[in-house]
Amino acid sequence: MIILLFLSLFHLYPSQTDSNPEPAEWLTDFEEACQQANEKNLPVLMVFSGSDWCKPCIKLRKEVFDNPYFVENAPGHFILLNLDFPRYKKNRLPKEMEKHHYEMADLYNPKGEFPLVLILKNKKVIGRTGYSAEGAQAYLEDLIQITQETDENQ
Repeated sequence: MIILLFLSLFHLYPSQTDSNPEPAEWLTDFEEACQQANEKNLPVLMVFSGSDWCKPCIKLRKEVFDNPYFVENAPGHFILLNLDFPRYKKNRLPKEMEKHHYEMADLYNPKGEFPLVLILKNKKVIGRTGYSAEGAQAYLEDLIQITQETDENQ
């Protein structure tokens, strides 16, 4: 009887893995992200990050992008595109991917700002931000607000 009670209680409470959803799918190819954005009629959320050297980039990923709220809700509002620029040899990207990221940086981040978060519609920047310590829900709401304001002004 005690075992049955224990097992029933175990099923009432989600496990630790249930409360930590899988990370949201982040694309790394600009054209693929734009194609999916067109198909799903969503803007692209393009992030320029330095995953192994940029402290605000690391904090943004941990506090916002890896947060369960963001993971569950962002894909319904954006196609996610991460353009990473790691510096450490062990994290080096394949040459083609590195070349692609630098080409995108020349077009969309010529000043080399990190982190830089851009919202694009039809390959045009409609909003920009960076790191903010406001938390995942407020951060995502701010990004959504930017897209809604742009839609209203068109």
